[in-house]
Amino acid sequence: MKRIISILTIISVVLSSGLAYAITVDESIINVLNEGETYINGEIRTDISDIMDVGNGYLVYKEENGVKERCFTEDFINFKPVEVFDAHGNRDFYVQAEWTRAGHMDEIKWANGVYMARSNVYDNEMYPGWVLESEGYLYILDKDFQYIKRITFASYVREISYIDGIYYVRITNRGYLRAMVWGSTSEDVIEGVYSSTDLENWKEEPDLQRVPVTNGKTVLTMSNDNVYTFKDGRLDNQIIYEEVKTNYIAGNDVYSQQILNTTGEYFYIYDSSRKYGDPMAIWLSNDGIYMTKYQVDTLNLKSINGSLLDGYEESYMSKNDIDRYLQTSDIYVRLNDKILGFAQPPVMENDRTLVPMRFLFEQMGADVNWNDSTQTATATINSARGGGGERNRAGEIQNSVTFAIDNTTAAVNGKEATMDVPARLINDQTFVPLRFLSENLGYNVEWDESANTAIITTD
Repeated sequence: MKRIISILTIISVVLSSGLAYAITVDESIINVLNEGETYINGEIRTDISDIMDVGNGYLVYKEENGVKERCFTEDFINFKPVEVFDAHGNRDFYVQAEWTRAGHMDEIKWANGVYMARSNVYDNEMYPGWVLESEGYLYILDKDFQYIKRITFASYVREISYIDGIYYVRITNRGYLRAMVWGSTSEDVIEGVYSSTDLENWKEEPDLQRVPVTNGKTVLTMSNDNVYTFKDGRLDNQIIYEEVKTNYIAGNDVYSQQILNTTGEYFYIYDSSRKYGDPMAIWLSNDGIYMTKYQVDTLNLKSINGSLLDGYEESYMSKNDIDRYLQTSDIYVRLNDKILGFAQPPVMENDRTLVPMRFLFEQMGADVNWNDSTQTATATINSARGGGGERNRAGEIQNSVTFAIDNTTAAVNGKEATMDVPARLINDQTFVPLRFLSENLGYNVEWDESANTAIITTD
């Protein structure tokens, strides 16, 4: 097996597609030189956004005698012209036009010996539902990129994926209705995710809002504007993010504009919570749970979590730069059936898990009083599970824990107790010992060694 490494990740915001590309290549082919320079078999290039990793090789554009032609290569030495089809299955006669992407198979996925392909000419990163086709097409190409067949759907094919032997597509006609059929109603909407095991018979997946996607380790999807892990062909655990928004709220209207996808080894989500005209942001993650916000301004990545990058003016970032700022942890917390996506991941101290206090207690439904002068917090919660607290009028047991930063002495329901590790102030956030706080608030905590996950049960 070839040793594959990610050399450079380009976050290139292509207005017609909204896609970001990650270039994963054999290290003997591509080497990184200076910032912004890439060496490809004797040629130094500053722009590699036209290279697409398609699973078993790379799609690139080669220009000879002023004519651009899309080619497939495994080694950047031998190139094979690739047939590109328009919506009617014909060779793309627009391929030389600089002003159009019509007919280009911009999204191509290797899937069990064939390619799934779609033209994304009507994708738009700002308004991903704006579609000008009333029907949609999924192209199936063989390993030599020769046309096998075209599958027609009732509306525009917006997403495609291949996960664990199953082909997925998402279709939508909302943009077509807005653009072409004024006065349309919800009854006119054709939208949904469909799956197939043979590319012949398709069934609707009513629980899915987006196709499942994977970075090679984890599979994620969306349902009802929420992100879920996806296992054995079904929704698994919901991920609750502390900061990432999964829809855009304007007045009384809620717009689902979230795009969940992968670029190389990273998951990415567009920040749909910004106001019109604000800089766009992309959230990146290598596990889909702990996300880092990379700010995009005039198509350039210039800041991370709001902090400007000194002297950074290019429209891409090296993988080293992304990994340098990426929030990561191999410790996870599950509250009942929900995985907590903390803005700052948990840390370990003396084999004890410390987690950000605010988000944990918020998800538990606990009330927190903070005394800034003494750096002391009191968490109070009503629980039917038990504990040493007193019952309230509703028959629930009210438990409380008082603790101070950097102090192992705590008060549990008014009685002194000792913590193995104290609460800590990390990056201006209060981190608390997970097991001590959870159990003394009346909950059960178990540790799943295989998944490196603390499981809190509140019911």
